[in-house]
Amino acid sequence: MRNIVALLEKLFGVSPDTSATILITILIFILGLLLQRIVLGLSGIYQRRIVRRMFKISIYSISKQTISQAKAYKKSVDTLKFDKESNFEIKRTPILNINTSNHLNYSQCFKAYFTGIENFIRLDQKLRIKAFNKIWNSLEAIEYWHKKSFDDIKDFIAHYNSMNDSRNASIEKHDILIGDIFSKVDGQSLPSELAKYVQTIDKIHCDWQYAEDRTRPDVMHRKLVLPLRILNRKNRNHKIVNNINLTRIIHV
Repeated sequence: MRNIVALLEKLFGVSPDTSATILITILIFILGLLLQRIVLGLSGIYQRRIVRRMFKISIYSISKQTISQAKAYKKSVDTLKFDKESNFEIKRTPILNINTSNHLNYSQCFKAYFTGIENFIRLDQKLRIKAFNKIWNSLEAIEYWHKKSFDDIKDFIAHYNSMNDSRNASIEKHDILIGDIFSKVDGQSLPSELAKYVQTIDKIHCDWQYAEDRTRPDVMHRKLVLPLRILNRKNRNHKIVNNINLTRIIHV
């Protein structure tokens, strides 16, 4: 310390008291800079730690919600089976943390994991970088397919509802036609071929009416639609089919 004071006296030609004052000022200045750097360094460590924690929480939440949505879609697919009695249902689970991961941009998260003194001593940097990039690619894929799935489901539901409306309308036409047929032949003496034809229709209709789960698509197709189509094809060129206009019976 004395040597430094003597050096200042020699360089600037000042008194020992002035040299000491200059030295103290310089030391305080240097100490302030060091303290500032330490505070900034600790602050950076803390901020990177917060970003890493938020990123991990977001990844965990997104993974959980993505699995939940996948299970919901699987259940929805199961309701589309032809022999399923219940109506088609779709459950959509918004992946809310996708937006959070967007706010934590790639550069910010990369710095949190790969800059700062706390990250320099890691020996698995290459593996961590590879894993980090795969996670980020997965996030982008989840966001893309999540949005696309909602759009696709919306179009599918519209098409499904349209087909279901057509099916219900066909069922109504069938009921009206059956009533119309039997009202026309009721109490009449019919030719043998026509009587046989009407009796076959009656039997098909009764078998379907008493079938278990008769409104289920597969039961309706097996018990009602298919037998009627076979019957009408056998009598396609017969006059009785054209006279009663049985070709309006559902052909779905």
